[in-house]
Amino acid sequence: MPDPLPGNQSPTALITGFQQVKEADRVVLDGSVSIDLEQMRLKYQCSQIPGVPATLVNRDSSLLVFTAPDVTQTETLTFQHSITDS
Repeated sequence: MPDPLPGNQSPTALITGFQQVKEADRVVLDGSVSIDLEQMRLKYQCSQIPGVPATLVNRDSSLLVFTAPDVTQTETLTFQHSITDS
């Protein structure tokens, strides 16, 4: 019996730009290195996991940009960068 044809495979999300920053620093997290084995066009959606809020720019782009917020102590900001193929 022949093997069934494989279905669409999910893209692999890869993000660069993790860093320690100071208040008011411009931060860029880059998802453009993500890959799709079928070489389909990728769609991006970014959001921040609850915590100290940051104003996100380019929520639907491979490049998530924000300015590090003012804080009273060391904080970790967490983001979700969802990637789908079309």
